Amino acid sequence: MKNQLLLLLSFFLLTSMAAHAVKVEGTVLDENKETVIGATVQLKGAAGVGTITDMDGKFVMQVPDVKEGVLIVSYIGYKTKHIPLRGRTILTVEMEPEVTALDEVVVVGYGSMRKSDLTGSVTSVKTNEAEAARATSFDKMLQGKAAGVMVSTGSAAPGGSVSVRIRGTSSLRGNNSPLYVVDGNIISDLGDTMDPMASGTSGGNSRMQEQNPLAAISPQDIESIEILKDASATAIYGSQGANGVVLITTKKGTTGKPSVMVSANVTMSKLAREIPMLNAEEYIAFNNAFKEDGDTPMTMEGRTPVNWQKESTRLAVSQNYRASVSGKSQKTGYYLAVGYADQEGVIRKTNVNKYDIRFNLDQEIGNRITLRSNSFFSTIKTSMTSGTDKLANTRTSIVRHMISYKPYRSAVAEENESDLYDENLTTPDAWFTDYDDDSEENVFNTNLSLDIKALKWLTFRVKGGMVYKNKERAMWYGLLTHTGAEANGKAGVAGLTSRSYNTEALALFNHTFKKKHTINGTVGVVYDNKDVKRKVRTSFLLNCVPTVFQMRQNYILINWRKQVSNYSLCWHVACTTMIIVMC
Repeated sequence: MKNQLLLLLSFFLLTSMAAHAVKVEGTVLDENKETVIGATVQLKGAAGVGTITDMDGKFVMQVPDVKEGVLIVSYIGYKTKHIPLRGRTILTVEMEPEVTALDEVVVVGYGSMRKSDLTGSVTSVKTNEAEAARATSFDKMLQGKAAGVMVSTGSAAPGGSVSVRIRGTSSLRGNNSPLYVVDGNIISDLGDTMDPMASGTSGGNSRMQEQNPLAAISPQDIESIEILKDASATAIYGSQGANGVVLITTKKGTTGKPSVMVSANVTMSKLAREIPMLNAEEYIAFNNAFKEDGDTPMTMEGRTPVNWQKESTRLAVSQNYRASVSGKSQKTGYYLAVGYADQEGVIRKTNVNKYDIRFNLDQEIGNRITLRSNSFFSTIKTSMTSGTDKLANTRTSIVRHMISYKPYRSAVAEENESDLYDENLTTPDAWFTDYDDDSEENVFNTNLSLDIKALKWLTFRVKGGMVYKNKERAMWYGLLTHTGAEANGKAGVAGLTSRSYNTEALALFNHTFKKKHTINGTVGVVYDNKDVKRKVRTSFLLNCVPTVFQMRQNYILINWRKQVSNYSLCWHVACTTMIIVMC
């Protein structure tokens, strides 16, 4: 009886709601007063109440409350509209096209185009201040932002390498990294130092940890990133763009009052969890279980228990401070930024210390001439620890040793003891007292361009730029490390000096006629000159005294390369036509 009453009450409630629902009908039109077929019409706040327009652009739906109800009308390529009913039952909705995305200008090689005119595969990545303040390098900001772009971290150490691949790997032995262009200057082909320990050896099994060559660029200075992925988009850079091109545009002054921005970011990190290992007592008991009768058992006498995972790691505190001022008057736009970053690694004695400054200037001279300048300087000091070598050698990695080494410090000699587990591992203490891997890198990037607007649709541009990079990396193995003990101590220092010059003379045109046809493109001449010198010196030291500073006077010139591209022609033309068909 109770269930029948509830069913009857529900029926009356539904009937009452249906009786109060009012039919609302309307027509959806586009910007040309043409009907829109398939537009979605929904009642705000009422899930499942909605419909789509028919072949005539009309819709009909039942609305419970025509006084307070709001209809949401949406269609691809048009702005979503919210229509308050206010008692109306017959509507005419005019949609507005969403033209912002299609009219957005993106950088493509030596010029720029509207997104709607692009024929190649170009992805634009926008950055935000909060994300940029946390990022240690801009290439990590690409992760998950663009289809076909794979970003992986080669090393989690501060200053460690980051691998970026656009549409996969194209070469088994060659370089697969994309070409990086910052404000028109190519910066990714400047190279890195050789292994300081490679002199006098085959160099094939390097123990040098790779570093990020793009760490000099501050993520907070970046306005936008364009990724050119396919052959048509990268063709203007020739063979240099075979692995894709990443175009980086830095910030400029914006119209209005001077804007001052100061950011401070402090992060703390620690070992997420320790790997469960035997403690000192358990290790000794395990070792004694395999001793034969008559062997002297191991005891804790003269041994101090140690948890090497705690001893080798720390609570790492990283700091990032940046201040910038930007603005634009009627003729002058400017952007000035200075920054300091100190990133500590979870492993002790690892860190990256960075200072940088950037100044961008746009100056209009009269109505037809614009002078632009982009310059930045950075200095980076990096201290790294040892990782495994290319053959996965167990004796070269501190991470392996802090897990596998005996869980105690011994005050007695153990040479005569039968130790079942003996790989001649280096004690983790030695990696902090008898090992160094320090580097210092200075990068200066500048360019100056002059734009002359000859006609409304034609601009001539003359541009010159230079990128200078100087880097020195020193490594030392003392007697307490396995590598140092084999050579009675070993030290090495490697240097790199790289200079890149480029000059451009371009004609950029963008002409629209009869409001239907557009032709735009770039024609010009580009001259590049690269000069890369590498030096390395390795010494085997009798008493294992690190004389890295003395060795700097005795470099061996190991590699020198000069590449000149004489007057390579670059051109790019794009045409768009609006076709109207009348029936």
